[in-house]
Amino acid sequence: MTQNNISSHIDNYFIEVYGQDYLNSYYKYINQPIVDYIRVRNNINYDIEKRLYDYNIIVEKFIDNIYKVKNDPNNYIGKTIEFVIGDYYIQSLSSMLPPYVLNPTKGEKVVDLCAAPGSKTTQISEMMDYSGFLVANEIDIKRVKTLAHNLDKYKAYNTAIMINRGELLSKYFDDEFDKVLADVPCTGLGILNKKNEIKNWWSKKIVDAILDIQYKLLLAAIRVAKVGGTIVYSTCSLTIEENEYIVDKILKNYPVEVIDFDLPVPSHPSKLEYKGDQYNPELLKAKRTFPWEIQSEGFYICKLRKIDKLDAKEKFSKVDKPNDYFYFGNNKNSDYIKYLADYFGLDYGLFSDKLFLIRGNDIYMSTIETPVEYLNYFNRTGIKIGTINKFDQIVPHTYFTQIFSNKIANNIVDVDSLQLKNYLMGSNFNIDADNGYKVVRYNGNMIGTIIVKDKTAKSQFPKSKRSQDIIIK
Repeated sequence: MTQNNISSHIDNYFIEVYGQDYLNSYYKYINQPIVDYIRVRNNINYDIEKRLYDYNIIVEKFIDNIYKVKNDPNNYIGKTIEFVIGDYYIQSLSSMLPPYVLNPTKGEKVVDLCAAPGSKTTQISEMMDYSGFLVANEIDIKRVKTLAHNLDKYKAYNTAIMINRGELLSKYFDDEFDKVLADVPCTGLGILNKKNEIKNWWSKKIVDAILDIQYKLLLAAIRVAKVGGTIVYSTCSLTIEENEYIVDKILKNYPVEVIDFDLPVPSHPSKLEYKGDQYNPELLKAKRTFPWEIQSEGFYICKLRKIDKLDAKEKFSKVDKPNDYFYFGNNKNSDYIKYLADYFGLDYGLFSDKLFLIRGNDIYMSTIETPVEYLNYFNRTGIKIGTINKFDQIVPHTYFTQIFSNKIANNIVDVDSLQLKNYLMGSNFNIDADNGYKVVRYNGNMIGTIIVKDKTAKSQFPKSKRSQDIIIK
């Protein structure tokens, strides 16, 4: 993008709100290469810096499990086997900040109001240690496929997918969730370096048109939160209208307060005056990041606490709870799980805090905190761990072995790079192993499952994840 590429509408807005120096800094930033960051899973059993160095990728730890990609001359960061199996997520630094501020913890009930493609959802799920219950709501059914793909890839089995208008969630839930993320649709002025097409349609008229849905989404987030619960409102836009104006309007009408928080990057407080309007001084606790100061997108983040109930609104009628779920115990369906546990050498205690759902011939696994009275609200709950075959036996899914990878003790086979390549492509290959289901292990990582018959392995790697563009070291 060159200096002449940004539209006059955007130029004039930035100059009016922030000044010419701001615009000059933005021009300089968007002409620089995008800086990649990765978010590494907490439970990997190797040194990510050393492992990526084998690919000639140099990363540097930023904070916690977040790493900056300093050098990737071959553009391998999205092609490694570690990336394919979900050991790290390529995510902008700014995108990681709203979940960081929300700070979900183990056992809580959380909503991600606008979840696709799933970067923040998977981050929240991991911060919860895959416990509690997380609703991933998305209105765009085309984007749900990507959301589901990422939830599976990153083992977010404590999550249920809901396809609905975010502003209507308060018709289903009321005063129920500990924490809610409202990372709402916006006009994206903070991500011009990544989405150049914004300049083709951005205008003040477009901004004004989106304000109503942003306001309704934040209000819905407040309604579904418990009294005392936390709501984080965020956008990747830098306009005053989509940020300070929206939150100030909420503060005037609803029982919430702004909470102070710290960020691990440079930031700026809200503006309290704009075009003659004066905003609540409490908004100084909210924060805005400028792209060139953090080498990532511009974001606005405001953290709120619900301090009282809202007037009750009419709810959709609750549906009868389905009878196709079960908990681990002394029942026939639990025998499927006991079989998997015995076969792979897993302790039964790993399943005592899980909920299992039968969908057709498939068995999904979620958490014991999953509210069964709402199961029919969700398009999918948990992650598929197996399929019941015609012999009434459970066939283990790759996701099952990946979720419990560090606990599996039996029926593991190590493969070489050629065998792994065939496995990832879905091809059969020769292997010296007994008949039956086995877990494929490579370089210490549990990759997935195969079925062996007469020394021939048939890949069970999910078709949605098969790719020839994978680098194996």
